[in-house]
Amino acid sequence: MRAAHSLDLLTARAAERQLVAAGFAIEAQHRSGVYLPLLAEIGGTAALAAEQRLEGRLRGGPFHWLLWTQYYVARRSAA
Repeated sequence: MRAAHSLDLLTARAAERQLVAAGFAIEAQHRSGVYLPLLAEIGGTAALAAEQRLEGRLRGGPFHWLLWTQYYVARRSAA
């Protein structure tokens, strides 16, 4: 049995497989989200601006996998 505080993280590939297996067709997807805890907690709005600049540089590059929030637009496939 898992502890109540456990956190399950899915890779993009695993999330896509689960959506397709549940009968959805993925129409669009997007990744975002840079969170550097120490910087975010002590840096305030300056840290937020720095994280947003870093996100822009990571998106579409070889380190895009560091963006941890995944968004999907999916439509239920016709049965």
